[in-house]
Amino acid sequence: MADTQVARPRSGQGGLAAKHQTDITFGEYLMEMASIAVQAAMDGERSEALAQGLNKVAETLLEIADDLSDDHNVGPEVTSLISGLADQAGDMKQVAQRFASECADAAEAAKLAGSQVAKVYGEDLAAVEDGGLKHASAAAHHA
Repeated sequence: MADTQVARPRSGQGGLAAKHQTDITFGEYLMEMASIAVQAAMDGERSEALAQGLNKVAETLLEIADDLSDDHNVGPEVTSLISGLADQAGDMKQVAQRFASECADAAEAAKLAGSQVAKVYGEDLAAVEDGGLKHASAAAHHA
């Protein structure tokens, strides 16, 4: 933002000097944390489904390699390549499972961050109300 532009006060921040206003409101923060939690959970579910699909692919490729090596006149190079694809599908399955686990952790972290900030914010609002103030003072004013 150029120095000549003036930022509009965020909702709920009216009356505060620009230097004391935040770039995001509390409600926007909570909505963003909820959105992150939901998206991470959805990504985790998709990744888990992908892992299951990759497991089926790996199993099928191994069955094909076994079938070709036992019942057909196919060179070992071909069955070896198919077995290699099965191994790679197994490796991708493990990556998908790790990603699903990390997504679950991210969803939980977003929920925790939202609830902990809400707890502290609620305490701050109670202190402001108890003190008869319009706004909480910034931490910089307490140093």
